[in-house]
Amino acid sequence: MLTSYGVFEEHVVDDGSQRRYSLTEVGKTLVTDENGLSHGSYVLQHHQDALMRAWTMVHEAVNDSSTEPFVKANGELAIPHGNPR
Repeated sequence: MLTSYGVFEEHVVDDGSQRRYSLTEVGKTLVTDENGLSHGSYVLQHHQDALMRAWTMVHEAVNDSSTEPFVKANGELAIPHGNPR
């Protein structure tokens, strides 16, 4: 699956009897680099179910800003007030 999304590249070796995989440029952004940086945590954070549900409510937030999309989708604030992270 990750090969179809361009995270890995497939290499067929030994006359087609074995397959090997290597990271693509996209895949390299998901692992820690020589400077200790990675986009992996960002990708995981922004694809959590609760956040993805909120994105479907953005159009409603434009029309009615009285409630945040996250609250409409999940019934609670993303970060409760008084609980800084």
